[in-house]
Amino acid sequence: MRVRIKDCALSSAKHFKHLDAIIARVEVGAHEWSIDDPDTIEQSSWLASARDFCKEVFEKATTASSYPSGDEFHKQLIVVAASPKGGEIDPERASRYLSKPLRIVVENEFTDGAFLDCILRFLAPEKLRKLHVEDKVPDLIEVDGVGGLGEVPKHVHYRAKAAAEEGLPIRIAVFTDSDSRYAGHKDGQVAAVELACQDHGVPYCILKKRSIENYIPDEALSAWVNRNASRQHIVSALIGLPDGIRDYFPIKKGLQAVSPSPAETALYAPLQEPDRNALRHGLGDIAIACFTDHVSSISAEALRRRDHGGDLDDLVQMIVDEL
Repeated sequence: MRVRIKDCALSSAKHFKHLDAIIARVEVGAHEWSIDDPDTIEQSSWLASARDFCKEVFEKATTASSYPSGDEFHKQLIVVAASPKGGEIDPERASRYLSKPLRIVVENEFTDGAFLDCILRFLAPEKLRKLHVEDKVPDLIEVDGVGGLGEVPKHVHYRAKAAAEEGLPIRIAVFTDSDSRYAGHKDGQVAAVELACQDHGVPYCILKKRSIENYIPDEALSAWVNRNASRQHIVSALIGLPDGIRDYFPIKKGLQAVSPSPAETALYAPLQEPDRNALRHGLGDIAIACFTDHVSSISAEALRRRDHGGDLDDLVQMIVDEL
């Protein structure tokens, strides 16, 4: 986020420790200090009494504000004022708010977390990739696993209530699988997630394919099967599927998880018998292995080729927009 500190917040000693805390988050790159009037800040009693790191950050921020990079990172503006009005926030609340990570609410902390880390590693803008992947800035992004799709709306309501009780804006975003069994199918639990997010103004991204496993690139599947040769027949059949089937194929459980509904029956009708037999059983919980152990086989191009719909870039953009 971009932080602007108004003159009225710079003169009272009771605010100084909160301003120091805000600038400490700017120092590590979690936020950006937007400076309109450097002379006022330079002459303030706060900066005169501030620790050295605040003065160093001030000098860098002044230069950066004079020569904007045009980077689309840190787009949201937070205005800190001693007597807030019109969406502004006081120094004490601002320091608490800006110290919080952006919580990404997901179904499963481990599988969805591994997927998210991989996506950010390859598809995030350079600045975010450096902060999150290389520098590992603390409390920048936190994955909040809630134990299943049905729990996501409850968690959104809980987080909204907790933020309101703290007197702070809510700071979460949501992404989940679609659980879509075929193109155009919408799971009722997904609709509940969307409604909860809309009720509280929470950004969300619902992946169009059935699950995160449906985004595993061929290259990662091939690397995985090199260590799991007994599954070669399943992986070969899976990679050979046309996108219209592969996007909704239940990779973890296989065709045994397909319902006998007319729409699903029609989706899988073109399968030849050898492929049908190979795909009867799935590959189990392979997401973590593919997105972590075999990350060296993955590239931005491979991810986008398997995505072929912009889902992953949309997910990254949602996160960028909230930081």
